[in-house]
Amino acid sequence: MFFILSKLLFFLLRPINWMLALLIWAWWTKDAQRRKRLIGFSILLYFFLCNHIIFNTVVRWWEPETIQLNAIQDTFDIAILLGGYSNFDIVPNQDRHNFNYRANRFTNT
Repeated sequence: MFFILSKLLFFLLRPINWMLALLIWAWWTKDAQRRKRLIGFSILLYFFLCNHIIFNTVVRWWEPETIQLNAIQDTFDIAILLGGYSNFDIVPNQDRHNFNYRANRFTNT
């Protein structure tokens, strides 16, 4: 049930579907004034929702404040190192771990 609900909500929350629905409604309506409003609102939605400046501004509201390295006063015993330094395409890969060009993150840590 959750799978179906997640796919349905993903479909309903996408802005392109709302713009397409407005354009289909404008195509089917008989009232010329309503048609102009629906097409105009669809174009307004397109320019508002596809604007990278507006998108980046909204995304910045959600991001937490970054902590600079010199602002950290406490000492910690552990750290989290994210991956991205393994290379599984090098042969032989069964008896050893192969690194790629980003391995300096792992070796420096």
